[in-house]
Amino acid sequence: MKALQFNVPTMQGQSLTIQEDILETFYPHLHRHQEAQLMWIVKGRGVLIVEDTLHPFKENDIFFLGANQPHVFKSSSLDGFSNESRSISIFLIRMANSSSCSHWKNLNH
Repeated sequence: MKALQFNVPTMQGQSLTIQEDILETFYPHLHRHQEAQLMWIVKGRGVLIVEDTLHPFKENDIFFLGANQPHVFKSSSLDGFSNESRSISIFLIRMANSSSCSHWKNLNH
């Protein structure tokens, strides 16, 4: 199965984007994006498929996905009816110039 290329909405010059999703189910398509993603599962459960590996997930799990790493969060429910999902993601944007690297270094001091 081929992964869809997904474009995370960003503003020029920003180094990260925070996104909250509250949906009936998690985004159901295998996809990838240029940004690395740190995702907190606030509500919901299912199976995360990353490349060819399966990882069960539930509320309060946190996952780090590398840039361009194909993945999909497949929702499942305990009762067969309720699949509501809620997640908060931080997308780390790769900056083209080296000044952004020094910006990150300064945050460590």
